[in-house]
Amino acid sequence: MNGEAGFAEEFFRDLTVHDDYRLGDVGAGWTVALTTLKHERSQGQFVEPMAGGLATARDAERAAEKKKQAPGSSEHPLIALARKCVRNGRPAVDDLTLRDRIMKVLIKRTAYDLGNRRSLVKGLVDHPMRIPMQHKLVDSEIDQELSALAVEIEGISSNLRDSDNKTPLGGSWGNRYLGTFGWTIAAGTSEIQRNQLGERVLGLAKSK
Repeated sequence: MNGEAGFAEEFFRDLTVHDDYRLGDVGAGWTVALTTLKHERSQGQFVEPMAGGLATARDAERAAEKKKQAPGSSEHPLIALARKCVRNGRPAVDDLTLRDRIMKVLIKRTAYDLGNRRSLVKGLVDHPMRIPMQHKLVDSEIDQELSALAVEIEGISSNLRDSDNKTPLGGSWGNRYLGTFGWTIAAGTSEIQRNQLGERVLGLAKSK
């Protein structure tokens, strides 16, 4: 949506692949696909505490978010943005309703991060699939809410292209917001994730 290309498709016509390269049993391709999607959802989730893990684009975003914080400051970039932007002639951070919304979304983000640490303690993992599947669903939706709020704080200037020198923070929040729609689709949409959590973790009957 923002003009960037982060996805590619390749089509092979009349291609023959030797059976030695087949993964899984014949007719069990969907199982293999589910395994790769599981990897996509959870890989890179614990890069910092688990040395040697693979990093993903999400990890890069988290690292970039930390770099936006002033040295020695624990202030979240969203709060810093609200201090810089002006609403009705005053800093946006002075808007009490906006302050409440900022804190609510940051509480969600903090609770989510702390919840993920549970997977490092075997005694706190009640189901091997719950946290990895929950991770992608909750993370993508919180990030969408957070970046949408950032775009609202920036106001109409959030619509400027990142090449415009008047764009707040180089258009980083606007690009991030547009990118969140891809994250709610990648590796299984949020709707698919909810179905899988219901069926595979909660044991609910499959929907038709």
